[in-house]
Amino acid sequence: MSTLRLASRLPKSLPIGATKASGPWIHRSFVAASPTLAKDKDNDATQSVKEAAEAVKKGAKSVEKTSEFVRDTVSSTAESVTKLTKDVTGKITEKAAELIKDKVAGK
Repeated sequence: MSTLRLASRLPKSLPIGATKASGPWIHRSFVAASPTLAKDKDNDATQSVKEAAEAVKKGAKSVEKTSEFVRDTVSSTAESVTKLTKDVTGKITEKAAELIKDKVAGK
């Protein structure tokens, strides 16, 4: 009988399912030791983020410079190869024309 009385009183004293913020009991699983420690951690995190952003900027500038160098190198190499190809093609054409002329002339 006493167990039944205790069970009937439990819902009144222990609100089951009262997990809303508006409920009578609010439980916190973590509480900062002091507000200044939390601010220091925030400042440290902010500083770390700023340093990381600066490192990303430097890396991006380095990549940009490297890509410009590669682009310029590839461009100048392509121009050189094109010029050499034209020169060699011209020489081969002249030599072929000379050989054909000699064969026609009967030399």
